[in-house]
Amino acid sequence: MLRLLGGMADGVRLRHRVVEAAVRALDVIGGDAEEVVPVLRRLLDSECAGVAAGALWSVEGDASAVLPVLIRELGVADAERRRVAAEVLGRLGVSARAATPGLARMVGAGCAWERVAGACALWRVGREVGRVLPVLRSAWVEQPGCGVSWPRVWSTWGGGGASP
Repeated sequence: MLRLLGGMADGVRLRHRVVEAAVRALDVIGGDAEEVVPVLRRLLDSECAGVAAGALWSVEGDASAVLPVLIRELGVADAERRRVAAEVLGRLGVSARAATPGLARMVGAGCAWERVAGACALWRVGREVGRVLPVLRSAWVEQPGCGVSWPRVWSTWGGGGASP
């Protein structure tokens, strides 16, 4: 996979999709950090920055290395990149508190999928039930299929959260 990541020319059609898939696979299966980290760091300035940051977080566990990249990704025009960034920020948990303003903007997005991604991350980062619960409820009513990701949020609320 490292050869695939390092060997694809920039102009190749759909390069970002291939790189993204390879990085997601590395994130899941892991890899030799010595070899993987430099490749992932180079990808932090690409259109695959969010997935690269997620994989780098999995390998190194260093929020300071990925947080600025993910916050930047929350501001890009591409909604899919914003959703990826939100998902990774959610994995960082409270270490990603600096991303709260960007996640709060996502909660107000027109797209239900983006609102759900932002709300789920906002819950994991700041435990803001008051902001999250109405967004998840309205998104579920508007687009029931996008509710697949938020039952995990409900399950983490335990005694300290609201009931759906």
